[in-house]
Amino acid sequence: MDTSVAKLICGPDADSMYGRNEEDPGLCPICKTRIEMIPNPNYRVRIKGRDFQNTYDGFYIVSDRFKQFCEQNGYSNLLFTPTKTKGFYTLLSQNIYKTSCEKGITRSSLNNCCNHYSHVYTLDRFYIRDKDFIQEKDDFIARTEFMYGDNSHKRYELIIGNATFAKMKEHGLKVQYLADVCSMEYYLEHEVEFIEKREETKRFLEEQLRKIEEYERAHRWDFLINLPRNIIKGILSLFKKPEPEIVYRFGKARPMDKVTLKNMQRYPIWMMEYVETDSYEDNWTKPFLDTCNVVESMGEVDILMKEEEREIHVSATLDARRMRLTGICRWNATTRDWEAVNPVTEESARQWKLKAVPLINGEENVTFAYNEEEKVFKGGK
Repeated sequence: MDTSVAKLICGPDADSMYGRNEEDPGLCPICKTRIEMIPNPNYRVRIKGRDFQNTYDGFYIVSDRFKQFCEQNGYSNLLFTPTKTKGFYTLLSQNIYKTSCEKGITRSSLNNCCNHYSHVYTLDRFYIRDKDFIQEKDDFIARTEFMYGDNSHKRYELIIGNATFAKMKEHGLKVQYLADVCSMEYYLEHEVEFIEKREETKRFLEEQLRKIEEYERAHRWDFLINLPRNIIKGILSLFKKPEPEIVYRFGKARPMDKVTLKNMQRYPIWMMEYVETDSYEDNWTKPFLDTCNVVESMGEVDILMKEEEREIHVSATLDARRMRLTGICRWNATTRDWEAVNPVTEESARQWKLKAVPLINGEENVTFAYNEEEKVFKGGK
């Protein structure tokens, strides 16, 4: 019997749907346990190069490309609620895929105020299809009947057919496989193995904890041995000339979707800035005013790039240490907006030779090319 009858999917983490100053209407007002998924119409997507991502508080964010994929394949009963960022939506499936409430589920803390559990978990990262539930097709997008997780971070798990998962991979949609859904028959047939595996994992963790505690007891006086050496190191550090700290000047922060090509041509390096306003805690970005040189100590920054042969302007997030680009967007002169580009599925984009507008580690015109092996744009020598 095949182990998997369906799959759970997830994506990279995204910022919470609701900021600290916002009231989440989907939470119980008394115990703050999630009882409903209500999207925030003011939510802005920070990283636009992703087709599928999930927020820390349990919502699924999808791109217009993901939405079009669902429409082309005829997946029905899917709610796409537009976010504040053009081309991105909150996804909620109204199709229910029933999982077992008896086997493989751990629940605790039933709240009398809302009649919802604060904590709901599965065992062994396995979800078990309800014995009375029948799913005729292997190509579907659905959700669990109830939410999993903790308190305000509970969410409906997104379940798709094995054929759907294969279609998404073929289409170039980057979705992550999280767990299998197995049939009740399979679970009952292997229940003893599941229990033994669980007990084995528990024994292993208990043994590791015992070893750590023994080591701590046996070495609790070791700091006295290292004391002279640490004192000498401390004295020597006084003779070292401290490296001068680089202080940059930044421009006024603004929402990411308000940064235009003209802004980036004037200041080609931008850094993420978290701004908390009265109405929304959002991810903004701010320009470096006094440097046009990206160095490793800056971390990840957004920079302007050019594809000179095709006369295309591109913005991308640069990791100067690893010399890799993510979150690639192309400037659309007609709509005067940045469009997300996925080089995995857009063959023409894989031919681009992207030249950095600012210096990178002191070098001019550093060029980035698509690496077929790693499926990412890489630069350097």
